[in-house]
Parts: sequence; structure tokens; C-alpha cells
Amino acid sequence: MSQPVSSLPEAWVRRIWDAMRATYGAAFDRQWECPVGVTPEAHVQSLMEVWSRGLAQFQQNPNAIAFALDNLPEDFPPNLPQFRALCNRRPDMPHIALNRPKADPERVAREIAKIRANFRPGDRLAPLRELHDRDVNHGGIMANGKPITLAQRQTYRQALKLDRPESEQ
Repeated sequence: MSQPVSSLPEAWVRRIWDAMRATYGAAFDRQWECPVGVTPEAHVQSLMEVWSRGLAQFQQNPNAIAFALDNLPEDFPPNLPQFRALCNRRPDMPHIALNRPKADPERVAREIAKIRANFRPGDRLAPLRELHDRDVNHGGIMANGKPITLAQRQTYRQALKLDRPESEQ
């Protein structure tokens, strides 16, 4: 079983940041104010680690990152949640349709023969009349030994119009 991915490779995050710097210039760097007493290099490294963990879910879907980089907003550099939202907007790839397997003519013929053997021309309510007969005359037990369910009972009663008041029958 595979382990969940905990972070993006550092090289990926560097490429993302390089693309952001190329797109937004100093505006991208200005949004990351360096705290007093921390070197700019250490601060950038810690930010990149946060981005690496924050984008870990896309390691198995690098096309989502590419989509985000291709669709960066024109007016502002995105922060991590905004960039992640861009990644999530990637449209689903179309599913490849497989060719339908050809039907086995012998099996098709057998299945049609089964249907024809059970086909009863004429009275379409015959199966429901049979169900009613099994319910009334055989203690509610079907030919296969299973009891007639409430749904079956309601269905045949409705179809055979057995729920009407006696004055209407």
C-alpha cells in the first residue's frame, strides 16, 4: 500500500516560484515580508516548504499545477490558497471510451430463447393474478418457497384493482 504524499519535490516548488517571479516580478517577492532576525534565504526556504506541503495533493496530478501556471491572474500574484484553488480548477480530462465488446451470438440466442419461453401473449396481468392466487390459496408463499412481500402484495392489489371499496367492484 502506498504512503500518502506529504510534500512536493523541492524542484517543483522552485519552478513554481520561478514562474511566479517571471510573471509578477518584485510584486511576488513583496508579499513575503521577511521577519526581523531571519535571513531572506532562510525565510524563502521556510515559505517554499509551506508551499511544498500545501501543494502535496497535486504530486500525482502535475497537470493541475501546469494548468494553474498557465492561468495565473493578471492583476496580482496568488498566495498559496489562491494557487491551490487555481490548481483545483483544472478541467477533468476526457475519459477514453473503450470499444464495446462484440456480443457472443450464441449467448444472445440463448438469452432470447429464455425470454421467449417465459413470454405469455395475451393477459399481461397473468403474473400478478398468479401472485394473488399464491397469496390467497397458498398462504402467501411463492412457488420458490419465499414469502410474498408487502411490496408485491401492494403491487398486485393495485394492478388488479383489489383495493377498491366493495360497492365499486
